[in-house]
Amino acid sequence: FRDEPQGLAEPAETDTPFVAAVRRGVEARLADPDLTMEDLAAVVHLSYAQFYRRLKEDTGATPVQFVRAVRLERAAALLDEGAGRVSEVAYAVGFNSLSYFSRCFREHFGVTPSAYRAAD
Repeated sequence: FRDEPQGLAEPAETDTPFVAAVRRGVEARLADPDLTMEDLAAVVHLSYAQFYRRLKEDTGATPVQFVRAVRLERAAALLDEGAGRVSEVAYAVGFNSLSYFSRCFREHFGVTPSAYRAAD
């Protein structure tokens, strides 16, 4: 996942209305670990195949990568705010497994969640 596009979760002025709608869909169900890509496709009124192609074209990321990036960026913001222990933050952004959250966080930011928090 090191080639995962960085900064996807950051709302940008260059976001298309489609990407902004997908981002809002993710944020609305951020804590839901059962959020599916089909659910997100329904938010923007597209079939899964159309949704996948359009998001990949607009962001360079697959839907799973995009959702993970949004969740990880929100987790970083929560850690910056001191919004709880790492485990609480992981569950708040929709991760069921603390070890998976830590691995994804480290791959995305280059440091563990605990080290990220300690750096503040």
